[in-house]
Amino acid sequence: MAETQGVVFNLEPGSRIQMEVKGLDLKLHSFYVGMVKGRYLMVQLPVVADKNKEGLFPHLYQDNLVAIRYLQRGEVRGFQSKVIRYVLSPFPLLFLSYPAKIVTYALRKHKRVPCLVQASAKAKDGQSRAMITDLSQGGCLTLLPQNEASGLDLHIDDVVRVECPAFGAVREASLECKVMRVEGGAGRLKVGMLFANVGEPVSRAINGYIEYALEFLD
Repeated sequence: MAETQGVVFNLEPGSRIQMEVKGLDLKLHSFYVGMVKGRYLMVQLPVVADKNKEGLFPHLYQDNLVAIRYLQRGEVRGFQSKVIRYVLSPFPLLFLSYPAKIVTYALRKHKRVPCLVQASAKAKDGQSRAMITDLSQGGCLTLLPQNEASGLDLHIDDVVRVECPAFGAVREASLECKVMRVEGGAGRLKVGMLFANVGEPVSRAINGYIEYALEFLD
């Protein structure tokens, strides 16, 4: 873990973020919209289930603490902020104070290799074709067709089961993964995942693939 004082906040607009508002026992999902450097940030007002709506707005009072977490360049980054105000019109936005420091947690503890490995992804009641484009012993980056992935309704921290015949028989090559990053665009959904539960045979197969691939990469 590392802390950076006076950091330049450069998250790309449209990036998914996770929020925790003081006094509210919920992890909220939203999107970063923009900023005025050194003054404030703008994020979409989180969409919550009807049963939680009445509890959200009373906690969005001025100066209440908000913890923000997001994924950027293979690291989980986060900071503490304060509510400035929220607006519902013309668009539902939440204004937050500019971060004084950002804490980073490196995720990439394993060697990673670019690849094109056919797979499928299952979550909730949906299923989608998938292509693994980046692989390590600890996780993978996967592309899904947006029209198929919409049925999965993926969010950060969701559990996804990825099946990859390249790493064993169908039943054996099933990887339980945790979603760490979700980005959409150009008809595809880009999903960064952390392996949560992988059997020993599949783990050996992945490690063997990576070590073999590294021999051909700089």
